[in-house]
Order: sequence, then C-alpha cells, then structure tokens
Amino acid sequence: MTHSPRLRALRGALWLNLALLVVVFLLGMTVNLYIVFPTNLKIDAMQLAAHTPSIQWHMIVASLVLLVGLGALVLSVVERHAWALGATLAGLALTLVAYGGGMMFLTNGYQESASMMMAIGFIGAFVSYALGAVAVNRQGATHEAALATAR
Repeated sequence: MTHSPRLRALRGALWLNLALLVVVFLLGMTVNLYIVFPTNLKIDAMQLAAHTPSIQWHMIVASLVLLVGLGALVLSVVERHAWALGATLAGLALTLVAYGGGMMFLTNGYQESASMMMAIGFIGAFVSYALGAVAVNRQGATHEAALATAR
C-alpha cells in the first residue's frame, strides 16, 4: 500500500476509537447490570466510583476515547480530509456529550436523563467514527486505483 503515513495513522486512530467504544460500551453495561447504586444521596458517588474497578475502567477507557478522538481530529486537519474532519469533529463532540452525561450521572444522583445522554453520545460517536473510517478507506481505495491505472 502506498498511503501516506498520516492517512494510515488517521485510519488507525478511527479504527482504534471504534474498538475503544466497544470496550467502553461493554464496561458500561457491566456497570449498569452489576453495580448497585445507593439511593441514599449522602453517599458520595465519586467515592463509590473510586472503589469500584468497573467504573474506574469505564472512565479510563472513556478518557482514552477522548484522547484518540482528539488525535484523529488533528490528523484529519493535517491530512485535509473533509469527510474525516467532519466525522472526527462530530465524534469528538458526541464523545464529550457522553462523557458529560457520565459525570452528571455520578455527581447528580444517578439520573436517568444523564444515562440517556451517555447512550446518545455513545451511539452518535460510534456512527461518526465509523463513517469517518469508511471515508478514509474509500480515499485509500481511490488512491490505489489511480496509481494502478497510471502504471
């Protein structure tokens, strides 16, 4: 393959974020199914999170999704790939929505609206990064075809 290193890095970042989003989803479902959140609001939610490994891992992987998404956004700007730029910008924004929903969930007493915010942000980010990956793969295939006909 004769893709530029930046295009390969962009493609890798998009696919990595999709994989990380699957992991964060599975960790979130584990938290949802197996962690009992106290109904007594006198118990500090962040303290609960600090002593619950599945919540900790969920937060760590969600932070990685943000970091990889930021890297993918920078790469799409440098690569000047319009579709990837739109997808990574939307993906990063929707990841922030999900991240904010998670923080609201922990700090405001486990509200269902915050859980819904996480779900909407997650599915939106997943679709955005998937569309970006398809667009980058398509550009790579078009580039390969152009090189083949030039030979």
